[in-house]
Amino acid sequence: MAASPILFLDDVVSSYDAEHKERIVDLIAERLGVFQVFLTTHDWRFYSMLKDRLHDKGWLFERVSGWDLEHGPKRESENENPYHNNFSPHSPGIHRSRY
Repeated sequence: MAASPILFLDDVVSSYDAEHKERIVDLIAERLGVFQVFLTTHDWRFYSMLKDRLHDKGWLFERVSGWDLEHGPKRESENENPYHNNFSPHSPGIHRSRY
């Protein structure tokens, strides 16, 4: 399988109203399927909109719930798929797909 191009999006909606956020969610859902997307946001409404629109398209959703110097970020999966909840990059035969 060929590697997907990677796209990093960091808090891209911080100054947009709800209507524009919906349009950005549409754009991400409809146009970024060929990319592996890493998206960060502080906006819970935008995050919820993304989860609602992309939950059945294989996207992984995680949130950082804490952080310390010894262990780094504490990540929590918010996916209902048990495979995603047990995801480990060190698992044998790791499934690779576009998110």
